[in-house]
Amino acid sequence: HALALSGIVSDNVNRIELDFDQAILYLKRKEIKIDSEQKGWSLVTFKNHPLGWVNILPNRVNNYYPKELRILKD
Repeated sequence: HALALSGIVSDNVNRIELDFDQAILYLKRKEIKIDSEQKGWSLVTFKNHPLGWVNILPNRVNNYYPKELRILKD
């Protein structure tokens, strides 16, 4: 997670831009839907600001946002 936020991530790393609702779900560590041809590890961003990592699998998206940092309130 620290690498994702550091700003030194290579431009060659897959990035996925989230909209506001998707970003909030990501920060709550809830399930998000991403329609992407890219599979594997990706950096998710909101308005070009890095949020963290996801692993895109054929049938789901694994959210790797640290659970101790997640948003708890609705």
